[in-house]
Amino acid sequence: MRAERPRLLLLITEDSYFWTHRLDLARAARDAGLEVHIVTRVRDHGKRIADEGFKLVPIPFVRRGRQPFGELVGVLKLAWLYRRLKPDIVHHVAMKPILYGSWAARLAGVPAVVNAFAGLGYAFIEQSWQARALRAGLQAGLRSALALPNARVILQNDEDCNRLIREQVVRRDQVVMIRGSGVDLQVFHPVPEEHHDVPLIVLGARMLRHKGTEEFVHAARILQQQGIRARCVLVGKADADNPASLSEAQLAQWHREGIVEWWGHREDMADVLMGADVVVLPSYAEGLPKILLEACACGKPVVATSVDGCREIVKEGDNGFLVPVKDSAALASAMSRLVSDPDLRRRMGHRGREIVVNAFSKEQVASETLAVYGDLLSRKGRFASHLNGHASRRPAGKTWSENAVNDSRSDVMPGSRLVSRPGSAVVKRGLDICGSVCGLLLLAPVFAIVAVLIKMDSPGSVFFRQERIGRGFRAFLIYKFRTMVPNAPMIGGTVTTTRDPRITKLGAILRDTKIDELPQLINVLKGEMSLVGPRPEVQEYVDMFRTQYATVLSVRPGMTDLASLKYRHEAEILARAADPEEEYVRHILPDKLRLAEEYVRRSCLGLDLMLIFRTVLKLLPQRKSTDVAYQKNSSIS
Repeated sequence: MRAERPRLLLLITEDSYFWTHRLDLARAARDAGLEVHIVTRVRDHGKRIADEGFKLVPIPFVRRGRQPFGELVGVLKLAWLYRRLKPDIVHHVAMKPILYGSWAARLAGVPAVVNAFAGLGYAFIEQSWQARALRAGLQAGLRSALALPNARVILQNDEDCNRLIREQVVRRDQVVMIRGSGVDLQVFHPVPEEHHDVPLIVLGARMLRHKGTEEFVHAARILQQQGIRARCVLVGKADADNPASLSEAQLAQWHREGIVEWWGHREDMADVLMGADVVVLPSYAEGLPKILLEACACGKPVVATSVDGCREIVKEGDNGFLVPVKDSAALASAMSRLVSDPDLRRRMGHRGREIVVNAFSKEQVASETLAVYGDLLSRKGRFASHLNGHASRRPAGKTWSENAVNDSRSDVMPGSRLVSRPGSAVVKRGLDICGSVCGLLLLAPVFAIVAVLIKMDSPGSVFFRQERIGRGFRAFLIYKFRTMVPNAPMIGGTVTTTRDPRITKLGAILRDTKIDELPQLINVLKGEMSLVGPRPEVQEYVDMFRTQYATVLSVRPGMTDLASLKYRHEAEILARAADPEEEYVRHILPDKLRLAEEYVRRSCLGLDLMLIFRTVLKLLPQRKSTDVAYQKNSSIS
């Protein structure tokens, strides 16, 4: 029988990352009375994790998977694991666990979810076409993954927060700001400074280009050319799963040339930092780098790039220096100042220790995170007594939603004339999630190509978002590829015909092939729509026929239904009407509502599969019928 205490599941890609960055949190959760499960790829720390009393669940996590079917299988395996373990709360750390874990949590019905970004990573840093394409896919995936009921998103710095909100990946009320993963002030502490004939400068990180490793090597060359004596050391391992990783051959070559030393991975980072004179991190972007926190805790001066995550820790001229990104000369100059001035190093090191003690201890970070757990669990009425002390301590300056998140998982709204069959509702939702996840993964290359073509065809955003009315008369934003000129709603009406001058050249093709509708898979995954169901309308038309919509909106709206098949080419009939708006309101929309009510009455899995099959057949190239030349485009899109 399960113990009566909340079950926390931490999903992290690598056991080494858990051990260095989340061990203190897991210990705090265990000590607060939670049953802690660690789900990760086990390589180096399996026994140590088990010895801590955590329940270790090894999984073969591959961070750089490129096979859509294999990735889908991974999501389904995670969902099966979640259903088997029945966690009360799951905590996903970093990009892939956030994406796949959130989809799995939705499938498994996990009550509470925490998604923690440790920086945005390669796709949001690099500007190559490959990175931009990946970024577009990730943004779409994250919008659906993060739109879970009773969930929070933990970010480490304001820049990442503002960017994700600006790009509509998260809502502001979802975000909690917790700055870093904390540092153990007992392990990382100052020691009496050793006198080094040749000062030791350390860059500790994974050996990735966007960590500024190449700039560090160039800065070391500059110091050599200027006759400044210093040992410049790279500490960390190459990361074959990351496209920005340096090769071990390149690192070994620099070591042989005597430009820098490469020490590889070190377990004794506290000793490494205590023995350093200066610690450097010339990264292109950061969440909130733990290496800088640890260096400051050891009383070392730091040099970092002036990016938001680093600016949270490094105060220019106070506990270190900030330099521009990718500026090796400025980096060399800052390193030179500290190498040549022991008194400056001691003063800055002392201030760094004070900053970390006051704001970045492991206890403070753990307490803030446990407060998030407590808040989410209390919203579900689960185990409130275990985390009462933490749930009531909401850190000052953090962004919280004061309103409970509506749980929209019931399939029929209260008061409806219809009675939902629980078994069929679960099967239908399972079909929606599997279909949308599979579709988004398989169609990711199509999304990227269409996004590029839209940008080339006309100015404006890639996606069009419009408020539609969903189940229970709840409004939501529907996603489509943009097919019109920017600000189209400001320069025309709601009804669209084939002759509408606002439609772009590419937009006409996207509308005719229905490719513009594909982003609605995001709405399906979020639970706002279904693969099959009555098409959603704008508020204006819902208000005109509110009695009929009481039945129609008792279920989720869908991407296709009986009316979608009948009115495949609606825009053509509207183009022939003297008044397209009147034609739509008086004739087409009432007939669509009749078909929608018929779908609701007959709704079953067999009908859904039949409609999906017929929709696919309709979308295949064929001669257009002149009998029913209708296209479903009742609203600006």
